[in-house]
Formats: sequence, C-alpha cells, structure tokens
Amino acid sequence: MILKSRNKKIKLPVKKTFLIIGVNPIIFKFLYELEKKGISKNNIFILSESQRIDNDLKIRLLDYETKYIDKDDHLEMINTARKYNANICMVFGWYSILRKELINHFDGLIFNLHFGDLPEYRGGGSFSWQVLNGQKKLGAYIHQITNVVDGGGILLSVKGKIYRKIIYPKHFKKLSSELAEKLIKKLSKKIIHSSSLILFFQQQEISTYFPKLSTNLNGFINFSWNIKNVCKFVRAFSYPFKGAIFNYKDSKYYVKEAYIFKKKNIHPYASGLILAVTNSSIHVALFDGILRLEKIFNFNDLSPAEFSGFKPGGRLFNDNEKLFSAKILRSID
Repeated sequence: MILKSRNKKIKLPVKKTFLIIGVNPIIFKFLYELEKKGISKNNIFILSESQRIDNDLKIRLLDYETKYIDKDDHLEMINTARKYNANICMVFGWYSILRKELINHFDGLIFNLHFGDLPEYRGGGSFSWQVLNGQKKLGAYIHQITNVVDGGGILLSVKGKIYRKIIYPKHFKKLSSELAEKLIKKLSKKIIHSSSLILFFQQQEISTYFPKLSTNLNGFINFSWNIKNVCKFVRAFSYPFKGAIFNYKDSKYYVKEAYIFKKKNIHPYASGLILAVTNSSIHVALFDGILRLEKIFNFNDLSPAEFSGFKPGGRLFNDNEKLFSAKILRSID
C-alpha cells in the first residue's frame, strides 16, 4: 500500500548517462527500450556478476561497456559511477545491499526493481515467503534506493495474480518476468520523456521485512505443524529450488512435493510416522491428517531416492537443534 497523499518530485538531467547494475535478464529489455528511445550505447555502462548472469544475457551485453565484479565490490561500483559521470542508476537483481556512498552519488536517481508487494514484502525472499503465507498476488515495483532496505519512494508498480490451486516459487518467478516486461516499458518512457519524476512514499509504519531464505539453512520440516502448513513449507522450498529437508534413520533427503492425503485426527505422538509407502510416495502421520510426500531426493548427490528404502513404522524427523537454528540463521548470499 502506497500513501499517495505524500510524494516527492525529483528533477531529471537533460543529458542522461546510465549505470545499470544486476543479473536479471530484464536488463536487455531495458537496454532495448533505451536505444529505441534514442539513448546511445556510449551513455550506458553495466556492472554484473559473471557467476550469476545467464549466458544469453552475457552474449547480448557484448555490445555494451560491461564489467563483471563481485557482488560486494562496492569500491568498483562507486569508481565506475564516477569514471563515467553516470547520473541515473538502475538495479535489476543484485545480491548485496548497496553502500551509502553509491546511493549519495546519484542524488536520488538510483532505483531498484523489486518483486513483492511494498511495503508488506520488503527483503529478498518474497517468492518463498508468499508461498508460505498463502499469497497468490504479486506486485512488481520500481522504487528509489535509500538507506532503508526496499523503503524508498515508489516510482512505478504493476500487479498480477496466479490462478492455480498449488503454487510454487517458480510460479511467482514466471509472473515476475511478465510483470517486469510491462514495468520496463513504462519505466523507459517515463525516464526518457519526462523532465522530472514523482515518487510516492511508502507507509513505513505498516512495513514488514522478510529475509532471504536458504534451503540448507532454513528448509527443515517441522512435523509438529499442521498438515496445511507442512504442505506450504515444502512447496516454499521447492521448484525451482532443491526442496525441503527431512531425516530418516541416518540419512537426509530433499522433498519437492507435499499433498494432503486425508484430514483426520491422529495423536501428536505419531507425527512423522510413516504409515504407508508406495512406488512413488510416502504417507506420513501428522496430528491433523495424513501427508503424502513425493519427488524425494538424496541429500548428498540429489539422485532420486529409492522408496523401497522407507519402511512403514519408521519415522521422518528433524532434531530440535536444526529446527531452532533454521529460524535464526540468515542467508548471506
């Protein structure tokens, strides 16, 4: 939700020189729109990260002044901005918080592409958190970068909805690409053809922040939860990710798919107990029903697990120490 009664006007320079930072393939769409509107390649400079950028985008960037840096090389970012006298910065997918020195260089004309409704879904893990929270709508925003993470004024936004019963992060990712396409057209037109920009302030008092999640740090299933929340949890760490984690005997596994097989009352002592095994699934007891788990993979090499190795009467579990650490550990990447 944006508070439209308060806004800020920022003047745009007549001669525009762009520094683009990021790894999101939408960069090429933005470059195309800039060139179409008369911006020379000589006024566009790009910083990216070779380990994250896909090969198609890397090939497309060969015609531009591009440098590949570490995501935390903040000195190179500010040096590049100064070297080329860049006066507008756009960030499309970067895995590090930008430093105050770079933000100040652009005097308000530094913007980020963010997926997840603002101010409700600040932070870098919105797709998985929205699956966890049962959301089906997604917002895409261009917001000003400030010292408050994802807290700057909103320049543009578009919204969409996923029309599916079962939702994985991959569905939010697909929708985000579609929304970004719409947003980039509006963005390029506004930046090139306007003399100033209007930013709408976010309501800071209702903002919430959801941190980036990591499967191997945060993805441990708690079998004491109700069946609906376990299903959401598994899906939140699934496609396009490895899946959620559980232990059986002395081995760890990833699971990508979880379904409600049957709702019924079962004593909490049975939680995690294997009730039945088929050629492609495990039926597991929870206190309010029977959970069906499919698409299970060995933790060490990601090979498909042999379902014959799971036996009725055995138990899936994660120890309390792992469940506790999963809540407090943060991804640094």
